Amino acid sequence: MYIAVEGCGHGELDGIYAGIQHVEKARSIKVDLLIICGDFQATRNPDDLQCMAVPPKYYTMGTFYKYYSGELRAPVLTLVVGGNHEASNYMQALAHGGWLAPNIYFVGYASVLRFGSLRIGALSGIYNGHDYLKGHHERPPYDRSTMRSAYHVRNVETYRLKQLTPDMDIFISHDWPRGVYHHGDVNQLLSKKPFFREEVESNKLGSRPAEELLHRLQPRFWFSAHLHVKFSALVEHGRQVGDPPPAAAGPDAAAPPATGGGRTTRFLALDKCLPRRRYMQILELGDGAPELSYDLEWLTVLRLTDHLTSVSSGTQYMPGPGCGQRFDFRPSAEELAETRAIWGEQLRVPADFAVTAPPYDGRSDIRAGRQPAAATDPQTSRFCRRLRVRDPMEMLCGSAPPPVAGPMPPPPADPAQADITLDGDLTLDPDGPAADPAEIGIDDDDVGEDDMFVIDRKGTSTPRAPPADFLSLNPARGRPAVPISFPEIAGKVTATPAKDSPDLMPAKDSPDLTPAKDSPAVTPAKKFKRRNQAIYGADADG
Repeated sequence: MYIAVEGCGHGELDGIYAGIQHVEKARSIKVDLLIICGDFQATRNPDDLQCMAVPPKYYTMGTFYKYYSGELRAPVLTLVVGGNHEASNYMQALAHGGWLAPNIYFVGYASVLRFGSLRIGALSGIYNGHDYLKGHHERPPYDRSTMRSAYHVRNVETYRLKQLTPDMDIFISHDWPRGVYHHGDVNQLLSKKPFFREEVESNKLGSRPAEELLHRLQPRFWFSAHLHVKFSALVEHGRQVGDPPPAAAGPDAAAPPATGGGRTTRFLALDKCLPRRRYMQILELGDGAPELSYDLEWLTVLRLTDHLTSVSSGTQYMPGPGCGQRFDFRPSAEELAETRAIWGEQLRVPADFAVTAPPYDGRSDIRAGRQPAAATDPQTSRFCRRLRVRDPMEMLCGSAPPPVAGPMPPPPADPAQADITLDGDLTLDPDGPAADPAEIGIDDDDVGEDDMFVIDRKGTSTPRAPPADFLSLNPARGRPAVPISFPEIAGKVTATPAKDSPDLMPAKDSPDLTPAKDSPAVTPAKKFKRRNQAIYGADADG
């Protein structure tokens, strides 16, 4: 099977799908699954924009609403993890996962799914120690604080994921695991993102819960986004940073075992979908029927820990040794069988998407929306009734406040008062007012020399010699590693095509949003901001 992994989406669905279709045509392959590592921005209408943590001047509808309404259909099954720039009201109603649109599936707060022979774990959101020990108490309409805390990771998700058998093929998150940069070329990372230096040197960059899960679950692959840079690392579990590498294995050496010691995790973070960014990787991995199914062990853990689901803003500690109650929820064979009896033999994710909000009409003022009231989603309601667990949004709706009377007021001028990232973390509307590059820190890095497949300004592809890339392998169980020929896409991202546009690829004279490398135009000097201090500075125990 061919798996495509993309970094931050930022509403660029047309560009992402166009890139995949271009590769499929150029290489005569069929991509079976697309993974988008957050900031997907599933805005169905202007009301959803009011629930997304970006300043109003950066509001852009994107094209997701066309996939939501059925005007367009995703050409490849798409798996989405939540980030920190999302329509939180929509995603919060799908706490345990669900279809955002036909063929586009959101993993929920946390999840484990099966796709063919692959077992895929996921954790949405970013880490903030101030909110980590709380329940999911936020509900629309949000205030400035809850609009941001709604996407913060909670300890109950980490706790549930820790109960799983460490037999994970892929794990996806928006945030990086803390410390993973020490397992790759950190100097190269800092040459691209020098403003990360202080966090890297103090080991504060990244998510502490994700770090714990990385070393507990030890997946074969871990994919992330968020920091808008391509970065790879090889985490050899059981070895400390700085230890000498093991002896080189010969070409006939056996692959590391699927369980037990000596395992490695191949970590890859990708950029956002913008011109000449290194935003997508395609690899050949796994086999079997390309369909999405629930994981029985995960369903069982959810069922056994339902009493830990909280919608309180108070501190919520997870049970541990000496607490006087059960704290080990690794399912027994009997508990797995009980879940199977409750759920039924068919674990395939049902295609039960339904439109629950009016789609954007393509003409209205996108800044005229109002935050909607809290509402449940029928997909989550059916899932919870079937598994006999509680729906978090249903728990909140009983005392939901009335909707606000109009759009949210603008955020405070001082970025330190809110954990909005302002250095290139926002999708710009190319037809809207020009942004101040000094404010958002536009990164116009050119394509790296090790790119193997580049889409140029004219939409044509240029193959390059394969690099010695750690992802140039097919490590499927029981099969030798074999090279693949197109690990990376970095290229043209087009603006939304007109409704009658014949295809999604850029026209020859299509304007580019990023100046060419040899362009004589003068670009403003970059001004970078300390993007992660507010996010990672607040730490918490537990």
